[in-house]
Amino acid sequence: GRDVLDPLTGLMSLEGTNRILIASESEAFVNDVIRNLNLLIYNNIDITIYAPSKIRGFETIEVENLHKTTMHVSLAYYIDYENQDVKDFLLKYRALYNTEPNQFAFQGYDIARYFIELCSKYGDSWKENIENYDMNTLQSSYKIRKQVIGGYLNNGVRRIVYENGYGVRTIR
Repeated sequence: GRDVLDPLTGLMSLEGTNRILIASESEAFVNDVIRNLNLLIYNNIDITIYAPSKIRGFETIEVENLHKTTMHVSLAYYIDYENQDVKDFLLKYRALYNTEPNQFAFQGYDIARYFIELCSKYGDSWKENIENYDMNTLQSSYKIRKQVIGGYLNNGVRRIVYENGYGVRTIR
């Protein structure tokens, strides 16, 4: 609620950036937190929020507030339409199929590209070298690691940053 502003202000530093981790996925709670933090920004308190990706889908949170708080979100999949490789893919895909690519077109391309390049580099020993071959593709990042309990897990993530001026930047 609004009674939290004074105690919250007391916890903030007036110098440097205050980094806030929101660990909740409750839309009502997150909306209240982001709204209150934005009120602190008007008092010249520098705030950066780190939050789960689910927040991007919340309908009650104003997008402007995500940008003002320089929100950071980690995602398994994200397409940066400002990236030149993505732009090139879009042009080629549209020319070849006469339609827009969906997420599965990007995903199929990324997976094929990763494994084709892995196999091209390492040949028949690709599986033994999979942990040595990290790659950023159009929508995904690949950082595959063998698990102690067996199998492999892709630990690759993309972090996006909501910037002032309504820009979104990708950190790979």
